[in-house]
Amino acid sequence: MPNSITFNQTTCKKCQLCAEVCPNKIPIKNELNEMVIRPNRQDLCFKCGQCMAVCSTRAIVVDGLSYEYDFSARTKFSEA
Repeated sequence: MPNSITFNQTTCKKCQLCAEVCPNKIPIKNELNEMVIRPNRQDLCFKCGQCMAVCSTRAIVVDGLSYEYDFSARTKFSEA
């Protein structure tokens, strides 16, 4: 069974950062301006979580990964 990757279209900003960082180029923007997965590439997902890590709105969920447990909060650094 292929990995489950879902996008919350309401919170997604369509910035396409997820598509840029995915090593297997699984996410893509479709003709309706929605981020979706390429069906023929979904089984290539090895749950690295890079797409989730770069999503500022937490709009992506990869089955088996959780923002609360698998990713630490981002820390903003001030310039000295």
